[in-house]
Amino acid sequence: LSLVDYCARQLIFVGTPDESNAALSRQKHPLPASQLTNYLQHRSRTDEIRDSMYDATYQTAVASVTLSRYLCENLDELGPSLLSRVLEVHDFPLLMVPLVEEPPWTRRRSIEMRDRGTNTNRSSTTNTNNHVSTKMIWEKLNDHNEWKEVPPSDLLLLTKLEGQPWLALFHLTISRECRESYGLDEYRKSQLMRLRKYIHTSLVDQLPVLEELARYFDELSILGVPPSGQGVHRPSSSASSSGLLLTRVDSLREGIVGK
Repeated sequence: LSLVDYCARQLIFVGTPDESNAALSRQKHPLPASQLTNYLQHRSRTDEIRDSMYDATYQTAVASVTLSRYLCENLDELGPSLLSRVLEVHDFPLLMVPLVEEPPWTRRRSIEMRDRGTNTNRSSTTNTNNHVSTKMIWEKLNDHNEWKEVPPSDLLLLTKLEGQPWLALFHLTISRECRESYGLDEYRKSQLMRLRKYIHTSLVDQLPVLEELARYFDELSILGVPPSGQGVHRPSSSASSSGLLLTRVDSLREGIVGK
């Protein structure tokens, strides 16, 4: 239970737009080299601690996406209570949507390039000036949590991190227990259908299981669902079907946060 709640909080954090997420903004919009050197030389101890906290928070949240995928892969073994918590309380399927649309492990930024000008005459060649130009590049987070430049021709190549949300969605939508327990409505349907356009031939070639996910989205597009807030949820226990609803809580965290 504590692990499910923890992963949900991390998914919400890493899926928050960088405009409202200082830790993610620091990763997506790093300082140019000319400003970074000056900043590192003059930052205070408080700034240094804050930057370290932001970096650790970001790396922990990214690692939690993989952990969440493992949970989704083994939901059938977690029991009805945790299944309901993953699907109805935290809504893991919708938490995966922003990770595909605005991946926190991909960024586009400008870098400074210096072009050394030359002045050529009969006797010598001398440097006259340094012209600074900017170049836009794409970068992705590699397996060692380091940003690596990716040429435009390789942008469609799937990294391990990029595959995690897709695999989580595959397990959440392909499982019979998940389908029966997930209360689909118009809002959830519209949010999930936003992902259909991202499943293209190149992606399916790299992750063949997504062909089944694409088929699920195609079926969902013609499926009639209740209005928002009225999704049909099939109770997963006899207690809930009899009118008695018991919700498990993380008593340890509740006790700490409540103080």
